[in-house]
Amino acid sequence: MRDSGRSAVVRDTGHVTARRAVSAVQLGGDTDTVAALVGGLMGGKLTAEQVRAELPWHQLVVLSEPESAIAETAAALATARAIQSV
Repeated sequence: MRDSGRSAVVRDTGHVTARRAVSAVQLGGDTDTVAALVGGLMGGKLTAEQVRAELPWHQLVVLSEPESAIAETAAALATARAIQSV
């Protein structure tokens, strides 16, 4: 992986915006991983509604699984995390 010297996405404001997310992906390299990491950073700092507001094109994303299956997986992961932290 090459280092472009522009690796800091979270910098002055402490959160990732859609503009920063696009900039990070446009740096090239392993773009799907970069997008996933940036999305994780956004999800860690913002509510689901805030992420949707930052990424108005989210409705154009075609998911291979129904939303209910994704929600069930997320709930199972949250439960597993809660059990591990006890």
